[in-house]
Amino acid sequence: MKPISPLCEILSRLMFEKKIRTAELARRVNLPQPTVHRIVTGSSPKPHRSSLLPLAEFFGVSIEQLRGFAPIPWLTLPENTRMTLAGWQEVPIIAWEEAAYWHHYAAQPPQAISSNNLFTDAKISNHSFVLRMNDASMAPLFPIGTFLIVDPEKSVKDRGFVVVKLKETPLPVFRQLLIDGSQRYIKPISPEFEHFSMTPLKEEDYICGTLAQMKINFA
Repeated sequence: MKPISPLCEILSRLMFEKKIRTAELARRVNLPQPTVHRIVTGSSPKPHRSSLLPLAEFFGVSIEQLRGFAPIPWLTLPENTRMTLAGWQEVPIIAWEEAAYWHHYAAQPPQAISSNNLFTDAKISNHSFVLRMNDASMAPLFPIGTFLIVDPEKSVKDRGFVVVKLKETPLPVFRQLLIDGSQRYIKPISPEFEHFSMTPLKEEDYICGTLAQMKINFA
């Protein structure tokens, strides 16, 4: 699964709003045109901060805003105070201990519970939430700091990724799910955790949600 970054979408939107083309933008920010083209088209998955900084300064935004980790108020449509890139949704970033009980909040809007939010263009339910990876158990695919957008209403699939609250663990864990007939197992994918065998899910274990999207801040 490749990380889905809104960087190229946001940059394209900014260029559209400012009515500037790639060649002119490259000249104005003193960057090679191929470099800017790769960022705009998304073919550069890990652009250097030194390339993003002049772009952010030109449009009057921060690098966090350019990457999609914070809203850009002047991009918002007049009738809405939220970020309104087509199909985007604001999702609350919650603590790991909250994930185990998130389903109890179904009747309450997530934004009323958490003031720390992330924007996503994934097709998710209104009860979705975001966790930030806090250990290396799923590296290198999900390094520490990765934002995990989790949907409690998304169906589980064999070899998909889920957040699970095990009865014997104090906090939920993020693992790969393996399905063999009626039995479900979870496992970490990091080579450093090879000594951990697959854990069969018991009846009292609870799948809090399925991974819908991941976001990585490379800065």
